[in-house]
Amino acid sequence: MKKNIHKILEILSSRRSFTRQIILIFLDIILLNFSLLTSIFFISDNFIISYQNKPLTLLFITVFGIFIYILTGQYKNLTRFANSILIYKISLRNTAITIGLFFFIGLFHGIYNLKLSIIFWLMITGSTGSIRFIFRDILKRINHPSKGQIPNVAIYGGGNTGVNLHSVLKIQNTHKVITFIDDDFTLYDRKINGIPIRNKNHLKTIREKIDEVLIAIPSLNNKKLSEIFEYCKSLDLKVYKIPTIDDLTKGKVKINDLKPIYIEDLLCRKPVAPYEELLSPNIHNQNICITGAGGSIGSELCKIILPLRPKSLILIEQSEANLYEINKQLLNSDFSEGLKIFPLLGDCKDEKFMKNSLAKYKINSLFHAAAYKHVPLVELNPIAGIRNNVFSTLTICKASNFANLTNVILISTDKAVRPTNIMGASKRLCEIIFQIYAKLEQINERTEKTKFSMVRFGNVLGSSGSVVPLFKEQIKRGGPITITDKEIIRYFMTIKEAANLVIQATSLAKGGDIFLLDMGDPVKINFLAEQMIKLTGRKIKNKENPEGDIEIKYIGLREGEKLFEELLIDAESIPTAHPLIYRAKEKINFDEKYVFEKLVELEKYLFEKNELNSLKILKELVPEWVSSQKI
Repeated sequence: MKKNIHKILEILSSRRSFTRQIILIFLDIILLNFSLLTSIFFISDNFIISYQNKPLTLLFITVFGIFIYILTGQYKNLTRFANSILIYKISLRNTAITIGLFFFIGLFHGIYNLKLSIIFWLMITGSTGSIRFIFRDILKRINHPSKGQIPNVAIYGGGNTGVNLHSVLKIQNTHKVITFIDDDFTLYDRKINGIPIRNKNHLKTIREKIDEVLIAIPSLNNKKLSEIFEYCKSLDLKVYKIPTIDDLTKGKVKINDLKPIYIEDLLCRKPVAPYEELLSPNIHNQNICITGAGGSIGSELCKIILPLRPKSLILIEQSEANLYEINKQLLNSDFSEGLKIFPLLGDCKDEKFMKNSLAKYKINSLFHAAAYKHVPLVELNPIAGIRNNVFSTLTICKASNFANLTNVILISTDKAVRPTNIMGASKRLCEIIFQIYAKLEQINERTEKTKFSMVRFGNVLGSSGSVVPLFKEQIKRGGPITITDKEIIRYFMTIKEAANLVIQATSLAKGGDIFLLDMGDPVKINFLAEQMIKLTGRKIKNKENPEGDIEIKYIGLREGEKLFEELLIDAESIPTAHPLIYRAKEKINFDEKYVFEKLVELEKYLFEKNELNSLKILKELVPEWVSSQKI
C-alpha cells in the first residue's frame, strides 16, 4: 500500500506545472466547501437545515474563493519552496474571501454572523496552508536523494548566516542539519527551527552521527578558522565553509556553494580589500608593460590590471609556452573586450628590443617581474642566474629612461635582505641599480621624471617557487614530505593579494622607494606540511602514529638557505596610506660611477663564463652577502 501511494505521488510530482496547478485548485475547492460546511455545523443546532439555500452559498464560496486565489497569484508559487511568507499571503487572501462571505450571507440570508466568519477563516487558512507544506515535504522527499544519501551535518555558527544556510539546505534537501555549533555560551541549549545549539565539544558526543561540519561564519579570521579546522580534523570530520561576504554580496555565489578549506585559508591573514583610489590612477587608460608576464606574479598582475581598463597591456616573456598561456587567458577574460593586448616574445636583457618596445607602445608604467627566483637552481647555475636577474634589470632601467616612462616597479624579494644565496645577492644588486637610477633621476633636467621604485615581499603561496606545489606533489606520491629544518619559518601571502598590493604601491611611489608588504605572522614550514596533509584527509605518519599515511622528513638546510627571512636592511619602516604597505628609506651609500664600472666588469666575466670572478664582483657590489662558498 505504501509503495503504491509513493508511486502515485511520484507520478503527480512528475506532471507539468499546469497539471499540478489544476490539482491544487481542485483541492482548494474541496477545502473551501469543507471549511464552510464545518463552520456552519459548529454554529448551528441543526446542521442540515441551517440555511435553506446552502447550494448557492457553496457556489459563491467556490467561485469567489478561486477567483481571489487566481487574482492574487496563489498558484504561481513553487510549492517545493513554500515557507512562512506563504502563510502570511494565504492569510491575507483568506481574509478577503471571509469578508466577501460575511457580506454575501448577510445580503442573501439576512444573517451577519461574525462567529461563522472567524471559524471559517481559521479553518480555510489552516487547511490551505497545511496542504501546501505537506506537498512541499512530499516533493522534497521524492525529488531529492534518499535519506541514506544525504550527509548529516553540523553548522558551525548560530548567527544569521548559519540560519540562512540551514533554510537553503532545508529547501534543497541536500544536507540534514543535526545541530548548530557556536562559541557564544549564551546560545547554548537554545534552538533554531527546532535544532539545538551546542558548544564545539558536543561534536565529540555526536561524532558517529555526523559526516561534515559546515562553517557558516564568513567573517571568520584565519587564526580562528585554523583552530576550528584542527579540532574537526582531530575528530576525523570533513570541514567545508561558505563563501566570503564579498563574494556573497557581489552575487558571485550562493550561500550553499560550500567549498573545502584550502591552505591559503589557514596560513594567510584575512586580506584587506584593495583601496580603489590606489588601484586605478597609474593603470586606467594607460599603456602598461609587464615583464615576466607568464610567471606566477607577472600573470597575476595581468589578470588584476585587465579589469582596471588600461589603454593597452604589453606582455613581455621569453618562454613561448608561458606567453601563449597568459595571452590566451587574458583574451578569454570577460574584461578583454575593446582592450589591446600585445604579447611580445623577447628577452629583457636585449637592450634594443626593450627600447624599441617601450617606445613603440608608448608605455607609461612597467612592472619588472622577470627573474630567476629558485634559490637551489640559481645556486647551481650562478652565471645564468646573475646574468638574467642583474642585466635584465639594468636594461629595463636604461630602456625606461630612453622611453621616458612615468613609473617603473621592480618586484623584489625578502631574500635580497642580508642575502645568504646567489639569487638573493643578485636581487639585492637589482635593488641597488634601481636606487641609483632613482637618485640620478632626481638630478635629471627633464620636467617629467621617471619614478623607479621597488616592492619587496616574501613567499607567495602557489607560485612556481613556493613549497606548496612541491608538497602537493609529494603528498600525491604518498610521501614523504621533505623539509630542510624543523625550525625553518617563512612569511606567506597569496599571489592575488601580493599582486594587488604591488599595483597599489605604484600610486604611492615618489621615486627611490622600497615598499615592504606586511606579510602577517611567520609560519613554520613543518606546520604548513602538517596542515596540507590534513587537508587531503590523510594522517601524519610519525612515532606517535606509525600507521599514518604521510611521513615528514628533515633533510638539512640547503646551500644559501636561511632559517628565517627579513624585509629590512637598516631602515625603519614608515606607514603609508595603505595599512599593509610600508615605505623603507634605506641609505644609499653607492657611488654610481663605481657600480657602473663594476657592472661592466661583471658582464665581461659572465660572458667569459668565469664563475669565480663573477661571484667576486657580486660580493664587492653586495658586501652584506654571506656566501657559503670561498670567494
